[in-house]
Amino acid sequence: MPRYAHGAAWVAALAALWVYAVTLSPTVTWRNHGEDSGDLLVASATLGIPHPTGYPLYVVLGRVASLVPLGSVAYRINLVSALAGAASVYFLARWILELAPRALGPSAAVFGAVLGALLYAFSRGAWSQSVLAEVYTLNVAILGASLWAIARADRTGSARWLFLSAYLLGLGLANHLLILAAAPALLVAAGRRVVSRKIGFAGIVLLLLLVLWGVSLDLYLPIRASRGPEFSWGVPNTAERLWWVLTGAQYARNFFERSLPEALAHLVPGRWPVDFGTGLLLLGAGLVACAALALRSRGRPAEGAERGWIGPLLPGLAALLASGTLLSAYSIVDDVGYWMPVAYVACALAGAGLAGLWSLVRSSGARGALAVAASGLVLWGAARTWPEVDASTDLVPYVYARRSLEAVEPNALIVSEYDGRTFALWFYKATEFRRSHPDLVVAYKYLLVWEWYRLHLAKRYPGLGVPPGNDDLDVLLNRIVARNIRKRPVYLVRDDPGLAPVFRTEPVGLPQLPLFRVRLVEPAP
Repeated sequence: MPRYAHGAAWVAALAALWVYAVTLSPTVTWRNHGEDSGDLLVASATLGIPHPTGYPLYVVLGRVASLVPLGSVAYRINLVSALAGAASVYFLARWILELAPRALGPSAAVFGAVLGALLYAFSRGAWSQSVLAEVYTLNVAILGASLWAIARADRTGSARWLFLSAYLLGLGLANHLLILAAAPALLVAAGRRVVSRKIGFAGIVLLLLLVLWGVSLDLYLPIRASRGPEFSWGVPNTAERLWWVLTGAQYARNFFERSLPEALAHLVPGRWPVDFGTGLLLLGAGLVACAALALRSRGRPAEGAERGWIGPLLPGLAALLASGTLLSAYSIVDDVGYWMPVAYVACALAGAGLAGLWSLVRSSGARGALAVAASGLVLWGAARTWPEVDASTDLVPYVYARRSLEAVEPNALIVSEYDGRTFALWFYKATEFRRSHPDLVVAYKYLLVWEWYRLHLAKRYPGLGVPPGNDDLDVLLNRIVARNIRKRPVYLVRDDPGLAPVFRTEPVGLPQLPLFRVRLVEPAP
């Protein structure tokens, strides 16, 4: 493949990076289902441990980014997602270049690679998760690099690319379990080599060791938890607690909730029209053309360059099936990140098919018209998606956190609810208000039911009155208020109807999203 073909991958990636950077959130954001962004931001800024599965790779990268003198701390960490999003676009283009049959020629491969990569880059799901602190773009970037390495190993015959894919699989497990979509692809690729005797027992052992080497980054969790960081979800300093975090046991109720008919209904039509809009026409045409190319290759085995093209497609098909299964097995409302691997692999296969369509068009005029029409669909989709995902102007969480923290005393207790509000308060407490409010406690009401959280609060804040265990959140709320109201100012993020009649509240802070100061009701004279 000529150098300009690889340059096309860089063009696609840099175009995506520019768009992501322009629409990047400068702070905590609540757009694009970004309520978790504050949790990842505060964990990265303080080397803490966010919600399961802990995401040590993202946290470490976020911490490194937070030290770069560019914009605010939140902007720097958010930039990790933008860079990962651009990297996923780059590896998608490179993967398509490897998948496209050589007989089609380099111009066809470049057409399919750029179109498939930008189709994914400007899809609503990929774009929305590239402008805030989230782990999904990093997951897809690692998935793309792993699948590209597998395709490279098939193309070159070199086992070193397969070994790279194994390491990336392990490293991806230290970011998100969705990388398991690459595991069947690696098994297919390794299995084909075992059958053809291109890899032996030693190679299989090395593949397993490389996976373990990559996933060893998960050791960050118990090591860091043992140091007692302020934000330590699950406190994974024992084998039992570590397993609880790594497996996402807190969210076990969300697994396998859908029946088979419900899962199929979730996949089709699913998010396809929302994510791709008019680009769905290109995606569908590419997938149909990809299937036609595969059948044509199978029916004409004597043509050297196209011989056995179905074989190189098998890892991608395995990854598509695995990512669809993972999407269907986990039932949550905001499953944008779970759709991204499915869309990613579909765009890769469609890109290879679009390369085949390009090769069928012989005249330069017709090719020009095809390029203009296809580019127009992609750019039209991008223009439609831009205002829907743009997080650069979402300052509501920032204003909410600042006005709230400015309104409370340095030693206050805020009993918070809702992920978005809690994580915004956590992040700005740990950064901009770290020195002015050193004794401020923001306790998350919903976590009080967990013993590990109550023990962590008691250890981290020795003067805080922590209630004993109870499954009733309202009971826990009233107990933590009662144990602290005479020692420090107590606030709630809403006028909680579960608050006992012996307490009253008064709003403070931002009028649209106030905190509520809790006071004891004065006895009647």
